[in-house]
Amino acid sequence: MKLLCVEACILAIALSSSSFTAARQQEEKPSTGTIKGTVTDASGLPIGGAAVDISSVDGETSLATDLSGRYATRLQAGVYDLGFSVAGYKSVQERNVVVNAGSESQVDAKLEPEEQ
Repeated sequence: MKLLCVEACILAIALSSSSFTAARQQEEKPSTGTIKGTVTDASGLPIGGAAVDISSVDGETSLATDLSGRYATRLQAGVYDLGFSVAGYKSVQERNVVVNAGSESQVDAKLEPEEQ
């Protein structure tokens, strides 16, 4: 009888341990992804200091490209609209950009000069 009780306790501990491990693995899955890209002019030269505006139903954020025209940021998985702008160039919009958890989304922009 004691042996049966011990076996039942061991089984209960093993089951709860595996449930805990499964729950912990679920928590460790990434919920963010990266969005990155390069902003260039019509000839392909990088544009440093260009504004990158990122918006979704959850809010907005802004950043600027580095001297090589590159930008990157981590975001919650979801769908985003991006706007690229800098003085002297026409703004560019990219809509419905999907960011998946644990992955990178590449969004490059080529800006045309403003007409004078």
